[in-house]
Amino acid sequence: MSLLIVDRILAVSFSILCALLIVAGHDMRGGAGVMPVSIAVLGLITSLILIAQKKPSIADEEMHHPINWRRFLLWCSLSVITIAAIQDIGSFIAIPSFLFFSFYLLGKIEVKKSIFISLIFTAFIYFTFVQLLEVPLPNGILSDWLDI
Repeated sequence: MSLLIVDRILAVSFSILCALLIVAGHDMRGGAGVMPVSIAVLGLITSLILIAQKKPSIADEEMHHPINWRRFLLWCSLSVITIAAIQDIGSFIAIPSFLFFSFYLLGKIEVKKSIFISLIFTAFIYFTFVQLLEVPLPNGILSDWLDI
């Protein structure tokens, strides 16, 4: 299957998901649906652009690379382990650990950059959800040290 077909399938799937999110956001009370609807509208616009976009003919003639199933299954296992353990170990350990190991497994990124990106993203999650939106995140084993 060419990348053009994969892109179109994903774009159609994502646009359906965004349309459902827009409908669900309109059913929310008060101003609770503004953010989900805004994000869904942006996602719908980008996926429609991806659907309409014409790719060069090279996409149809591209070489097919075999899927590295070992790496894919390792990453899926890592995702499941992270989701299962986030309550016990806490978000502030699970998120950067997941990101670090994902970068290590999927990308060819330096260890220092991987650690830096993982910590910056976790700090962004912390300040956005805990400080700004006041949404509690699972502290796990750090609950004694974190007064959140």
